[in-house]
Amino acid sequence: MKNVTRITCTYVVVGLLWIFFSDFILEYFEWDSFFLFQVQTFKGFIFVLITAILLFYLIRKQTKLYEDEIETRKQAEKQALESLNENRRFIHLFDQVSSGLVITDPAKEDNPIIYVNKGFERMTGYPKDEVIGKNARFLQGSKTREENSHEIKEAISREEPIQIEIQNYKKNGECFWNELKITPIINQGQTFFVGIQNDVTEKKHQSILVGNQFNMVKKLLTISDKKVAFEEICKMIEEQTEYQCLIFRKDAEAEKLTPYATHSLPQAFIGELVDLPIQPGKAISGEAAYYNKTNIKNNLDQIENVKYRDLARRFNMKTVWSTPILTSYNEVAGVFTLYRNEVHMPSDREIKALETYAYVIGLVMENMNYQEKMKVNDYHYRLIAENTTDIIGLINENREVSYVSPSINQLIGEKDISSVSDFFEPSTNETIRQFINYLYHVSIEDTTELEVTDYQGNKRWLDVKGRKVTDENDETSILLISRDITARKQYQESLDKILYYDPVTHLPNKYKFRKVLEKTIHEQDAFHLMLVDFDQMKEVKGIYGMEAWEFVMTNMSGLLADHFQPMFISRSGEDEFSLIVKQSKEKLQQQIIALLHRLKDPWKYEKQEFMTTIYIGMVHFEKQKPDTMILQARESLQMAKSKGAESYHFFQQGNAEETNRVFHIKRHLFQAIDQNELQVHYQPQVDIKQEKVIGFEALIRWNNKHLGNVSPGEFIGIAEESGWIVPIGAHIMKQVFEDVVAWNQKGEYYHISINISYKQMSEQNFVNKVKKLLAETKCPTYQISFEITESLLLEDIELSINVLQDIRALGIGIEVDDFGIGYSSLSYLKKFPISALKIDRSFVIDVHQDPKNLAIVQAIMEMGHALGLQVITEGVEEIEQIKLLEDLGCQIFQGYWFSKPIAKEKIPSVIEHICDKKIAQMNA
Repeated sequence: MKNVTRITCTYVVVGLLWIFFSDFILEYFEWDSFFLFQVQTFKGFIFVLITAILLFYLIRKQTKLYEDEIETRKQAEKQALESLNENRRFIHLFDQVSSGLVITDPAKEDNPIIYVNKGFERMTGYPKDEVIGKNARFLQGSKTREENSHEIKEAISREEPIQIEIQNYKKNGECFWNELKITPIINQGQTFFVGIQNDVTEKKHQSILVGNQFNMVKKLLTISDKKVAFEEICKMIEEQTEYQCLIFRKDAEAEKLTPYATHSLPQAFIGELVDLPIQPGKAISGEAAYYNKTNIKNNLDQIENVKYRDLARRFNMKTVWSTPILTSYNEVAGVFTLYRNEVHMPSDREIKALETYAYVIGLVMENMNYQEKMKVNDYHYRLIAENTTDIIGLINENREVSYVSPSINQLIGEKDISSVSDFFEPSTNETIRQFINYLYHVSIEDTTELEVTDYQGNKRWLDVKGRKVTDENDETSILLISRDITARKQYQESLDKILYYDPVTHLPNKYKFRKVLEKTIHEQDAFHLMLVDFDQMKEVKGIYGMEAWEFVMTNMSGLLADHFQPMFISRSGEDEFSLIVKQSKEKLQQQIIALLHRLKDPWKYEKQEFMTTIYIGMVHFEKQKPDTMILQARESLQMAKSKGAESYHFFQQGNAEETNRVFHIKRHLFQAIDQNELQVHYQPQVDIKQEKVIGFEALIRWNNKHLGNVSPGEFIGIAEESGWIVPIGAHIMKQVFEDVVAWNQKGEYYHISINISYKQMSEQNFVNKVKKLLAETKCPTYQISFEITESLLLEDIELSINVLQDIRALGIGIEVDDFGIGYSSLSYLKKFPISALKIDRSFVIDVHQDPKNLAIVQAIMEMGHALGLQVITEGVEEIEQIKLLEDLGCQIFQGYWFSKPIAKEKIPSVIEHICDKKIAQMNA
């Protein structure tokens, strides 16, 4: 309206001014009537033009203002609509929140609630319509603490935020713990209070439960009289609940429960509960112990047992519930029972609390029972320890002797001891120190043998067993039990002299030499192996007699020992000596020339003089295997013999042709798996008692289109050296597993043994690879054994034990190949999970001619059977060998007499040949 008035006034003013001034100008100039008429017309045009421009300007300005106002209104409406949608989204979001949300308006009287979300309705049970306009105090009740209400009121009055845990009440009267956060917010200059509430009842009860557990443990630890401590626990539980408590202990021998501790139950009531039977239907607590589960009776007036129903009425008991007190081994140690004088069904939370209290009580009661048993057992243990002939000792972490049995006096006499070094002489102390250190780092029992000198100067042997133990204070010690095995060792030494020493020269024989050579290879970096062979000794024996031959052999052994000062010397053949020496090649050459010069003089025996000739072959250790080194030494010996009398020869590491072949073997071996050139051949193992083939040994064969058939002796060593033995071994293993499954599907069941190398075993994931192959092929593990050499066992004892135990756990058998030629003591067999021994062919070849080999085979058979191991004899080539070994108890044989290794396609015909002809020939 204002704009309209303004435009009208402006228009009137402009019109009046135009009329007045235009008329004044016409009168002033006094024009004629015709010209005046034209001027009047022109003046009218000008007036119309001016008023039109003025009207256009004024109307345009007004229209612009109107359009701006409309746009402003549109923007305001849009913002209002967006704000409304946003508020709706917030309200929807608030309703989805599980927490309760409350908004109050302090500007209104009594700070009423103006908004609650769905979470509040779910939590309290109050609908929104019932709470809008009320003060939030209506949620408080009798259990609400006055100080909590005061804190909230003070914070609101100061318009400060507050967080508090307060007990509130739901619409149904149920009390709950409310974790309340109140925050003041300002909106358009007005203050509101936003309250966020969460039901933390379970959390609060859990906190109370944990606190009670802590107090229970504290009382049990600080009060020495456990009965008093349990009574205090009953008091604490009764103060926080509406129950009366009773703790029963179980009499394991009588299978009864005896009241042990309570706080408020009358003695007359407890007297009625003595010797409660642990049986069904007899008593509520007895049933809980019998069935090992919580037993609840919430109305004792309705129980069938008349005795306990009358007892409940006399003492006004309406509800009873019992839960068993269990040890850490899930054994019942007692019963925890609660009584109430009103009918009540306990909630899940109450039952959980009861079972938790029973758990804590059970741990303490178990410890009580343990301590009581310890008092009884301590006397028995001391009686045993102080009267046994074994020496029992405890070594603490400082390597001090915590305890030693009186039987130590038989070793050291009447002498005070404080440390391990007081037990043994200096030469033995380092061994026992290393043994104790080893036991501290493993969790298994182990054994070692020690040679000691007793206080009378006599040499004694002790078998020392040790393991790590932990006492009740969590302190770790080493328990050592030592037994005198001197008599056994003397017998073993006597047996070793028979088995491993030459009766003529009293030097070690070829079997002992093989053991020592393997050990030397394992421990030394540089040495020479020397073979010394006599010529014409058969003639000496035939012409001058056995005594002359023994005279030469005995004196020659002493001469070689004095001349070369070897690390080891043995008589390794009828007329042959083997020496391991540390000298350099140049020094050794000088000594050999001197020896040959010295032997130019004749031997003199009983007025007889005769000459002998020797040949010497030598090889330098360059990381060869024992068999390779012996073979190279024999090649050198043959080269020396080819040169003529009194010659020697150093082995040269291959000629150009051999080097070239090794290169080609390496090159083609790398591609052998991809070219499918590696095949498995099987050599039968025959059980002569069952008269059938029971299994096979899997042996690898390589046929290369360039090299032809390459013997395993040529490429196995190269494969191991290059590490290619690992994929080759996995390839062969998979072929064998698949063959076993194929045979099983045909109804043919055989046991297959597979050779495993150290390189394979030392792989970190070797066992997992085996598991994977077994799973892929679905091969039964009980039909598979892994063959390992005796020397491989001792390559890394800890690795061997761990890997073989894992393999054995899969169900795969462990066979020791070439047994008897290694350097392990028989005591080591007990450390490994071995299932079978394979007697080496070197003992079998001349067993029917050499009584020493026969004795060795017999000893191995008896030892294997005593340990419960299967014994397989390999390398049999004559029926005489089989019949002789059968008399010794050998049952399973493998060798060329039955069959050479064959391709799997030939197995049916070979089995038929063995069963029809070979076994028939044996029985003939």
